[in-house]
Amino acid sequence: MQLVAIHAAVFVLLPGAALQFTMPADAEIEGPCSAVRDPTASDAIKEKAVLTLSELMAPFIMLAGVTAVIAHVGYAGIVALIGGARPTVGQALSQALRVILPRVLALIITFVALYVVLALVQLMLTPLPPPVAAFLGAILGLLSAFYLTARLALTLPVMVIEWELNPLKALMRSWRLTGANPGNVFGFWMLMAVAWFVTMVLQLAVAILLTSVPGPGPTATLIQGLIGGAFSMVWGAIYCAMGVAMHTALKGKAPEEIAADFD
Repeated sequence: MQLVAIHAAVFVLLPGAALQFTMPADAEIEGPCSAVRDPTASDAIKEKAVLTLSELMAPFIMLAGVTAVIAHVGYAGIVALIGGARPTVGQALSQALRVILPRVLALIITFVALYVVLALVQLMLTPLPPPVAAFLGAILGLLSAFYLTARLALTLPVMVIEWELNPLKALMRSWRLTGANPGNVFGFWMLMAVAWFVTMVLQLAVAILLTSVPGPGPTATLIQGLIGGAFSMVWGAIYCAMGVAMHTALKGKAPEEIAADFD
């Protein structure tokens, strides 16, 4: 656990905290945002405001992408460390670096699949009145997206533990593993999502409280970054641990044995 904590701190907490310092100040963003929202502003003014926002946010967005990739290297390393092979830190890091490209490709495929699912849900609800379609679309879309995400949640353990570097095969393997008892898998990740949401609200409340003491400035930014990074670090490690545990429980077992594990 000490190695996992250090690994997660290096790859998740520190990059997440550093990312906060690249976020443009509220005062810089407020002007262009106000121009975009202003119904009386001309198209030229709005286009200039959008261009200004793009220039302000471009460094942050690029670094956010880099930080996300670094975080997934950390998550893959955690999965390797707590998997059955028990590698050294160097071996776990080597595995994580080799897995990261297939992992990113698998995430892209997952996002495309989510988009297709949401589009199909919206298409099915088109004949209904707009308010009803919007309400049902939000609910059905959320449930469909969450179900798909839960079924593909073992993709990273499959890649790291089974050394399946083909993203499509890894996604299909996760789908097959979780297909033995999809209801329990969905319910388990739903409970985890509820716990994540509750702790996220608490984390935001603590961050607002602590950053209000020094007021706006570098100190508040550092506090906010450390709190947010710690939240991502802890929940990332939990997600990895639960994924490894579920992969171990579902791999090579009969459906009745899997049901007994969940019971």
